[in-house]
Amino acid sequence: MTGIKSALYIVCISFVFLHSCMEPESDSVWQIDQITTLNTVGYCRSAVVVDDTAYVAAGQNGFQIWNLSDFFSSGSDPALITGMDVYTPGQDFDDISQVEYSLMHSVIFAVESNSLVHIIDKLDADSLDWDGSKMSEKTREIRVVDDVGGFTIYAADNDDGLKWNYFELQSWDEWFHTSGNELFTAGKPTGIDIEGSLLAQTIDQTGVNLYQLSDITSDPVIVDSADTQGNADKVTITDQGLFVASEGGGAYYISISGTSLGSPVQFAEDLYVTHVSVSGNTAVLALGSGGIAFYDISNPVSPQSRGIHKIGYVYKTIFESNYVLACSREGLQILSIQK
Repeated sequence: MTGIKSALYIVCISFVFLHSCMEPESDSVWQIDQITTLNTVGYCRSAVVVDDTAYVAAGQNGFQIWNLSDFFSSGSDPALITGMDVYTPGQDFDDISQVEYSLMHSVIFAVESNSLVHIIDKLDADSLDWDGSKMSEKTREIRVVDDVGGFTIYAADNDDGLKWNYFELQSWDEWFHTSGNELFTAGKPTGIDIEGSLLAQTIDQTGVNLYQLSDITSDPVIVDSADTQGNADKVTITDQGLFVASEGGGAYYISISGTSLGSPVQFAEDLYVTHVSVSGNTAVLALGSGGIAFYDISNPVSPQSRGIHKIGYVYKTIFESNYVLACSREGLQILSIQK
């Protein structure tokens, strides 16, 4: 009996110790104010904000454009400007998972997961012209870089690895690719990000590759790679380095020195992480059905947990004008962090 009591005592002490390691102290938890939620009808899977305008991937409800300028200036409710859905004539949307926007050329890029990229000309504030579907049937995520002559779409492509196409506007008013290539990767690409001359791409079970960009009409050159545990899903490039969402493997911080990657530092190991967004010393982890988690990354090699908030099913977050925008099944939630 004494042995059983001792064993139970050890188990209890171990549980308390592990629990204290997993959860931050109550006085260090960052709180949130849920300011408002944009009703996207379909699941809000991602968003990008350009000049106080939000371009929103609304899942089975297509994509939408919202005016945030009055909200940022006076707190007024954001207004839906326009959008395209499955009932729009001349195209066939199924489930939009990502939207990008070229301010230089007024072009919207709407991505369906594992499908083609829709190119839409924004003729004015509320008038759109669908220009067709491009790239690959297995596109997972894209980034767009433009110049005065056109733009390059870089794609994490489950068929072709890292794919890029440079598009120029033709005399018949269609964006048509005039150069490009497919760069093989040993695995299935899942995410992509670009910052300056660096491109990073996650490769599912194998980790992340880092590429150098010389110009947007030449092949990116791979310069380094790093292995991660779990399935590498999405990657975010910051001034501090890479932050990788690794689903069941939690998240990773990987430093960058020039074009070399440091040793991966794992954190949030007990969480299922699908995306990491960063602003200054704050990281927000999207946890799918788990909501969001805050981390203090003042020292990125030792991130400190600052709490978890159950705000619904969250796909991704972005920082904009001192707010956190959470892309969720409930819509686009606008949050404020209270530290």
